[in-house]
Amino acid sequence: MNDVGLLTRAALASFIGNFALFGDTAPLGATWLIAVTGGNLAPAWYLVGAAGVALVAMLASRETSRLRLVDD
Repeated sequence: MNDVGLLTRAALASFIGNFALFGDTAPLGATWLIAVTGGNLAPAWYLVGAAGVALVAMLASRETSRLRLVDD
């Protein structure tokens, strides 16, 4: 597998994940949350929950800044 194909697939996956699934549907999701819960702060609480999940994932990750990227 060449590097161009790998990078193309990685870029495509990033685009689909970040923009198509989350970026474009964010207003729809916020409107749905407000309609279901009846509270205007429902999207904010959703973001607080997502930030909490991200914090747990970050704390569970190990530090790799001092590791070598390539073995000699």
